Amino acid sequence: MSSFSFAGEASTIYHIRLLNSAESVLPSTRERVVQMSGLHGALRLVPDLGERSITLECWLDVDTHPFAIGQRQTRLASVAAWLNPLRGMQRLTFDTVPDRYYWCAVTDAIDARVEAHQGMFPVRFTCADPFVYAVTPATVVMTTSPHTFAQAGTAPADPLLRVQGTSTGTGGQQISIAIGGRTLVYRGPLVVGDWLEIDAAAINSPWPANAKTVIRVVGATRTNVLPQMERPIFPVLPTGANTITVTPAGGATWSRLEILTRSRWI
Repeated sequence: MSSFSFAGEASTIYHIRLLNSAESVLPSTRERVVQMSGLHGALRLVPDLGERSITLECWLDVDTHPFAIGQRQTRLASVAAWLNPLRGMQRLTFDTVPDRYYWCAVTDAIDARVEAHQGMFPVRFTCADPFVYAVTPATVVMTTSPHTFAQAGTAPADPLLRVQGTSTGTGGQQISIAIGGRTLVYRGPLVVGDWLEIDAAAINSPWPANAKTVIRVVGATRTNVLPQMERPIFPVLPTGANTITVTPAGGATWSRLEILTRSRWI
């Protein structure tokens, strides 16, 4: 029997083994179809991805001595606290693919079936974010421009960029970053030791995780500088080769760009 982890805790801690799971090959889709009067058929647009569902058949291991009934109830109570949907979205990983995780929560009732003192029950997870993410995403470091690297995964990713450089934010000084056909232009101040963080996903924020941010980091102080971007454009990393170009202007400089790639799969 295999196992899984949820919210950073392994199922084996709770005496749970995974009997089987439905292999989640693709999430659901939201079709976009336009019926056009006077024309046969329909205009079918590229669909949006919907939620992903994962159902696990679980086995709760208990002893077979006469007190096993009480032990089973105690362990089931611990499982309920662990999988509690009120905890919100959490990471789900499997020991068979330990380098990737789903972002999900339990979305259905759990009813245990008891056979020979053992408890068996299905757990249905729903991933509001349909993508599968790398547990440890690669970090690309640039000190010269342009720079080309290969993006892993099967779906475009929303990276986190961290830039160091100098700019007064006046007199035409600015720092531009071209990536994936999009150009980001920062026209605010930046001094040696500061970081400019451009987060295209804000993946650690509460769901929905698309609260894109631009933050200037000065020591322990974090300040929103989104209004100092030329336009609120955020980068996307397509799979395969990506070329990044950093261009300072008006006397501004840059010294380092770190890209947390956040590889993801459909």
